[in-house]
Formats: sequence, structure tokens, C-alpha cells
Amino acid sequence: MTDNKRPTPDELRNTQDATFTTGEGKAPELGVKNASTEGSTYRPDWVPEEAKKDDTYACHVMKGVKEMHDGLLSSSAHLAPAVRPVQRRKKLTVADYVRGIEQGDRVILSRAITLVESNNKDHFKLAQQVLQAVLPRTGKALRIGITGVPGAGKSTFIEAFGNMLIEAGYKVAVLAVDPTSQVTKGS
Repeated sequence: MTDNKRPTPDELRNTQDATFTTGEGKAPELGVKNASTEGSTYRPDWVPEEAKKDDTYACHVMKGVKEMHDGLLSSSAHLAPAVRPVQRRKKLTVADYVRGIEQGDRVILSRAITLVESNNKDHFKLAQQVLQAVLPRTGKALRIGITGVPGAGKSTFIEAFGNMLIEAGYKVAVLAVDPTSQVTKGS
């Protein structure tokens, strides 16, 4: 590679070393192979052309570690070239959802909320069955709406009030709604 040439992807992959500096130390000379370190570092694209060669920079290109201490392979070096299968979550039945919700299992509750909110047509029937099964156990929850302009202290109040209720033995759920959101259209 020559001095003022931008490195190719292959040259970047072959880089053996680089340094992260905080400005206290001197970074290796950028844009050319540096004899004081093993490998090369390159001047990032965003560095002005008129910058001095001995200026320090926050980042440099470097190659990943092939081995860690004690000869262990790095986290990705041991992976087979084939794609590992994704471990699927256990499909829950209506009874699993109802039992989890009744026991206050947050994981199952969050999965139930996701199921009910899903737009997948395959989830609709199961979601309706779960809702019908838990419906007789509902109606005891107290709902409080809190509104205000930005900076009014809504979040601070919700945290303090919620902690007070939890200390008194109540269960608290906080749902946030932004009806003015152009992205979510009110969710």
C-alpha cells in the first residue's frame, strides 16, 4: 500500500495490529506501515489530509484476535462454517399461558402480551383462547392515567408512586402511550 492510498477491504482484513488511544500517548504513524508495531494502521477517511503524521486518533483499523490467553480460541474461531440451528422457544399451550399469568411469571406474561398484540393470523386463535381463559380473573386492577407536558415530572412521579405501592404489597405495571407519535400512531 502506498502512503496516500485508501486501503482495500483485503488490506484491512490483513491488518495485524492497531492502537486505540485517548490522546495521551502517540498513535503509530497512520497511512503507512509502522515499523514500531507488528502490522499496519491506516488513516481513517474522516482525518483531514493536512493532519500531522504524529497526531493521535481515537481509532485505527485492527484485525481480530485469533487466540486468547492460555491458547483458547477466540469466541468466533471455534464456530463451524455451517450455520448453527436456532434454538426455538417451547410453544406454550393455553393452560401454560394461564398458569404463568396467574403465578406472575414475567417471561410468560411478556410472551402472552406479545401473542395478544401479534398481527400474525396464526396467533389470533390462541390469543383469543388465552384472553377468554383469563377474563374471569380480571376486573380487580386499578388503572391510573397520568398526562403532562414534557418535563412536568411524570416519570419521577410514576417511579415514586409505583415504589410506594410495591412496598405496600401491590403489583404495579406501567404502560406508556404516546398518542402523538408519528411512528407508532399512538402506541
